[in-house]
Amino acid sequence: MAIDLLIFGKIKEGNIRAFESLFRTYYEPLCRYACQWVKNMETTEEIVQDLFYILWKEREKLQIFTSVNGYLYRSVKNKSLQYLEQERVREDYRKMYAENAVIETATPQEELEYKELEQQMEGHVMHLGSVYLIVNDFEKSIAFYEKLLEIPLTSENNGRFASFEFEGHRISIMNGHFDMEHPDKVVRKGSTTDSAADLRAIALAPNTHKFVFNFWDEDLRAEYKRVKGLNISENLSGINYICYVAPYYYFQLTDPDGNIIEVTGSYTPEEGEFDE
Repeated sequence: MAIDLLIFGKIKEGNIRAFESLFRTYYEPLCRYACQWVKNMETTEEIVQDLFYILWKEREKLQIFTSVNGYLYRSVKNKSLQYLEQERVREDYRKMYAENAVIETATPQEELEYKELEQQMEGHVMHLGSVYLIVNDFEKSIAFYEKLLEIPLTSENNGRFASFEFEGHRISIMNGHFDMEHPDKVVRKGSTTDSAADLRAIALAPNTHKFVFNFWDEDLRAEYKRVKGLNISENLSGINYICYVAPYYYFQLTDPDGNIIEVTGSYTPEEGEFDE
C-alpha cells in the first residue's frame, strides 16, 4: 500500500515512531502467517522479531519499490523455510550421532561390515551448494536481484562474490572481472581448463539462453504486476499459457546478463484472455 511505502520512507530516515507503527500493524499477522510452516509460536515470534530487527538495522540499505506488505510476507516465508531446513539438517546429525553411538560398541569387523552395508543401502548423494552467475556488471546484477527477490544480500565477499539465501536455496553472483582486475588478491593453484578459468571471457560472452531460473508465486497476476512495476528488464513478456498434461501459466524476463527468468504460479485467466 502507498501508506506503507511512506512509512518505510520515514523508517529509512531513522524515524522510530514510524518503525513502531509498522511493527504494530504487521507483527501479529506475520506471526500467524509463519505458523503455516513453523508450528511453534515461540519460534515464529523469533522469526518475525528477527525480521524487524534486520529491517531497522539495515534500513538505509533496503530498497522496497512496490509493496512493503509483499516484502514482509515474502521475507517471513523465506525465513520460516530456512528454519525448517536448518532443523532438518540438525535432525540428520542427531540420527547420524545415534547410529555412530551404536557402532562405538561394535568390534572393528562389525563396524566395517556395518559401514559397507550402509553405503550399499544409501549410495552416494551429492548436495547442491549454490547456483552462481558469472556476471559482467556486478553492482547492476546485485541491484536487479535485490529488487526481483525483495530481499537484501545475505553475504558479499569484497566485490568478488555475493549471495542471496532464501527457502533453503542459494543464488550467487560472481564478478567476472574481479580476478583479472585484482591479480594480487586471488591465488590460483591446481589444474583447470582455460575456458573455465577465464571468467572475464565468460562474463562478456553472448548468452545462449541454455539456462533458466524458474520461480513460483502464489498469485501470478499480482506478481506480474509487481515485476512490471519494478521496470528492471527490457525483456518482460506478458503472461503466457501452455498445456501439455495440465495448464501452465508463466511470464519471463531477463536479467542484466540476458539469463532467462521464468515465473509461474496460480492464475485464473480473464474471460477471452487466451482466445485466438
